[in-house]
Amino acid sequence: MKKLIATVAIMFAMAGSNAQVIQSPDGALQLTFEVKDSVPVYSVRFNNQPVLLKSKLGLQIDNGPSFTEGFGIKDFKINKTDETWQPVLGEVKQIRNQYTELIVYLAQPAWQREIAIRFRLFNDGLGLRYEFPEQANLNYFVVKEEATEFALPGDAKAWWIPGDYDTQEYNYTTSKLSEVPGLFDKSYDGNASQTIAPGTLQTPLMIKTGNGFYLNFHEAALIDYPALHLNLDAGKFILTSHLTPDAQGKKDIYKHLFILPGEP
Repeated sequence: MKKLIATVAIMFAMAGSNAQVIQSPDGALQLTFEVKDSVPVYSVRFNNQPVLLKSKLGLQIDNGPSFTEGFGIKDFKINKTDETWQPVLGEVKQIRNQYTELIVYLAQPAWQREIAIRFRLFNDGLGLRYEFPEQANLNYFVVKEEATEFALPGDAKAWWIPGDYDTQEYNYTTSKLSEVPGLFDKSYDGNASQTIAPGTLQTPLMIKTGNGFYLNFHEAALIDYPALHLNLDAGKFILTSHLTPDAQGKKDIYKHLFILPGEP
């Protein structure tokens, strides 16, 4: 049984830095995944131009060792999907669902634990999520923070509102990412329902890169999982996942993970 969090012939062969590369169905987008110094990282290019530089992946755990380092590649699988589905409402009768999928199975030998990262590369974007196989050494954990990075190739124009756990009722600010720290405190007014997360930006976040690409960052399929904000390192132009906490400050508690549909 496979189990997961939401956004395969098991020959045990640890490959510390083997890179796996997939392309979108039209060949324009390219995703590269590797384990570098025991840390999982990925990068994205479009028409051979950088979209995301090497960005770290993982989860910080509050009640045990984190899923951020100490990994090796155990196995991987590449799938291709091309199907259509019919929306209940919309402008078109059918929607095409076409993507290339990479599933990387990682082992953390020091703690005898495993994790899988699933990427789906579409012609117009990328989705990823973390999955956890059923295993003896992992049946309960508290998420302290998600450590997914989006490392941009340089300063970029952004349309943003400040991170707030309670409301999105703010006017958008347009600025360079490097200008966000100086504008942050001016980007919101008092609100009766307001919990500002200093230094974070809400999603969806739209940016325009220096080479003219428009990027939109957002979560999907939130099933018993916190909403996504983004911490900004305005000097290095790195966005990092920042999850909405509960009343006790915890990001999420997993006692029973979800069954992954279609997996044995």
